[in-house]
Amino acid sequence: MALTPQQQTLLNDYRAAYGRLSTGGQVTEITSNGRTVKYAKGDIARLERDIAELEALAARPSDLPIRRRGALSIRL
Repeated sequence: MALTPQQQTLLNDYRAAYGRLSTGGQVTEITSNGRTVKYAKGDIARLERDIAELEALAARPSDLPIRRRGALSIRL
């Protein structure tokens, strides 16, 4: 599944923040959709999780249908 442009930008920002933190940066700030998140050295596991989540979304094939449950009906 292809990421939306906003998700791709966010993934790029996450990767850049990870690079800055892993090379000794103190605090990295990311703003998306009016929401600001600050990552510090101690948040590197959280940042890794956020990156993995978006990468997994991008790797999912887009031709797979999304399973949705319909309304339940009972027949007697």
